[in-house]
Amino acid sequence: MEINLKLKHYFVTELVFDYKSTKFNYNVDFKEMKSHFEKKVSTKGDNEVLISLRFVHELEDNYPFVLKVTVNGIFEMEKWKSSKKKEFVMLENTTAILFPYLRTLVGDLTLQGFGKAFIIPVMNTYALFNNPANEEINESQK
Repeated sequence: MEINLKLKHYFVTELVFDYKSTKFNYNVDFKEMKSHFEKKVSTKGDNEVLISLRFVHELEDNYPFVLKVTVNGIFEMEKWKSSKKKEFVMLENTTAILFPYLRTLVGDLTLQGFGKAFIIPVMNTYALFNNPANEEINESQK
C-alpha cells in the first residue's frame, strides 16, 4: 500500500500576545506556566483534511500575559479513508508534521513580545491529543 501524504498549504489564523501588567519580570521561569493545546480536524472531501492546532495560555499571577496561537495545515492523500493505516497517517502524522510550526510561532512570539522565548518541548503529539484524561482536547477533535 502506497501512502503519499502532501502538505499543500499551511497558514496562521491567530497570533495573540497581550501583556497585562505594569511590572515586568524578566526572571520568569516558564516551567510552571499553565497552558493547553487544542486540535480540530475538518475533512474536505475524500482526499483533503484541514488540521488546526492551537496553543493557549490564559492570564496567571506569575505569568501576566495572554498567549494564543493557531496554525493550520491542509493535507492531501488520495482516498485516505480507505484503510485504517491511511486514516491514522492522515489524522495523526499530520499533527506531528504541523506541531513544529506551532512550536516555532510560540517561541518567536514570546521572544518578540516578552524578550524571552518560551519553547514548547518536543513531545509525542499522539499522546498529547489522544489522552482520555484531557476531555477538552478530545472534545475539540470532534
